[in-house]
Amino acid sequence: MTTRSRWVPLAWGLGAGAGCLVAALLGPYVPGWGVALAPAGATLVFAVGAIVVPEDESLAMVLRVTVALTLGFVATTVPVTLAWLAQGPERALELRLTLDTTSTEEAQERLTTMWLVMPSMVPVGAVALWARRRRAR
Repeated sequence: MTTRSRWVPLAWGLGAGAGCLVAALLGPYVPGWGVALAPAGATLVFAVGAIVVPEDESLAMVLRVTVALTLGFVATTVPVTLAWLAQGPERALELRLTLDTTSTEEAQERLTTMWLVMPSMVPVGAVALWARRRRAR
């Protein structure tokens, strides 16, 4: 096992753990569009970089951490926020006011869309890591 490959599990674990920790500390969280798009944009930029510069291991590590952080955050924040919303109708009203929507259904649709946008580029990151690995051989 090379020195470089020994850091790979740490990158995945650190990213996923940090994502879970941030989501747990934030508690019930309703993101804005900027927060929803940021992980997707960062993953896309780092994925392109990892493919264009396959010999740069630090860029690949940042991509691994970004993908893992995004997955950890979404996997934790969704159930925490859904449990918070299930606590009563006043939570649904608060969600509607936060998202500036007229109905609870519209607010839930927007929230679901934001949750789907956050990890939308994770498959691109995974493919970039795979392509980079094949290219390095």
